[in-house]
Amino acid sequence: MSRALAKLILLTLFIASAVQCNQTGSYQIRGNALGYADHTRFYLYQLDQDNQPIALDTLVVQNGTFSGQYPYSEESSLSYIKLDDQGRNVVFFIENQDLTITVDREDPAVTQLKGGKINTAYYDYLNQSASFQAEKTALTQAIKTANAQQDDLLARELGNDLNAIGAREAQYLVTFMDAHLNSLLGLMLLNEIYNEEGLNPTQVSDYLAVLSPKFKNHPIAKSIQEQLSAVGKNEIGAIAAKFEAPTPEGTMLSLDQAMGQYTLIDFWASWCRPCRVENPNVVRAYSKYHERGLNIISVSLDREGQEDRWVKAIADDQMDWFHVSNLQFWQEPIAREYGVRSIPQTFLIDAQGRIIDKNLRGAALEARLEQLMPRP
Repeated sequence: MSRALAKLILLTLFIASAVQCNQTGSYQIRGNALGYADHTRFYLYQLDQDNQPIALDTLVVQNGTFSGQYPYSEESSLSYIKLDDQGRNVVFFIENQDLTITVDREDPAVTQLKGGKINTAYYDYLNQSASFQAEKTALTQAIKTANAQQDDLLARELGNDLNAIGAREAQYLVTFMDAHLNSLLGLMLLNEIYNEEGLNPTQVSDYLAVLSPKFKNHPIAKSIQEQLSAVGKNEIGAIAAKFEAPTPEGTMLSLDQAMGQYTLIDFWASWCRPCRVENPNVVRAYSKYHERGLNIISVSLDREGQEDRWVKAIADDQMDWFHVSNLQFWQEPIAREYGVRSIPQTFLIDAQGRIIDKNLRGAALEARLEQLMPRP
């Protein structure tokens, strides 16, 4: 499963819509439950405006089938049927049309859903994405075999093939999104492509401009617009946004209090593997340049209730500088203010608070700091 696909599926479980629908009546869900015993219970949920699941119904298997009837919804939102406690869910868009669902207890790949234009498109997308992933998995294994046999020429050729598949997948995603833009699915894909940096801010703005009025006012569209505005305010040459947040000790610390001659604002998280891999480079840079005037303030995107993991990661990675976090994951206010869509991400500012560089890593970070703060 591709990273983009995995994130899209997570999005389908945690984003709700507020698109008005004027229909009246009801729709039915009919299901075939292959391999499930009678009296097995499935649970139907719908997401509310705060992205929280609301239990709608319990669907009971009888003679290999289940069914339910529901009133048309004025909110075109996302729902899912929870099949078990191991994370198996059937996700679907409420389109006020009858749905037919087939699930197989032994083979999750058999899951099918029919009913509604957007649902059909969504499952077509999932199937195509799975096909791309199968191709990439096979090529990755072939590259490992070629490397093991020290066949460098074959490994390079296979690597080029792998890159070509990635390019085809990226193009497919944009084309598919373009065809379904004025829908909840299209907005979700636009958000995903932007977060994966598959489109630049200008391109995303162009897509937002052609949305129908009801989708321009959708929470996802508004969130994307907020991110675009934040990115625009934090380009090189701009004054870095001021902020204040709790430290691991519980006291409040502001950017002004943490600033040195040069200051690196470092966005990271204990759960972020690339961040943890990069941390030794940042530690090395700090050790070398702190006495010359470098300060660092790290802003963590750790989750609420996971302060211990945050603090432990700071200690384990020997990050002996300033730290703050509101422990709000991707809703971290400072990250949103800076337009952060992926981590690790850094902003280098001067003594006046002006952004002079962005996203420096490894040797590039040390080279830039040496240029700014050469040894006396």
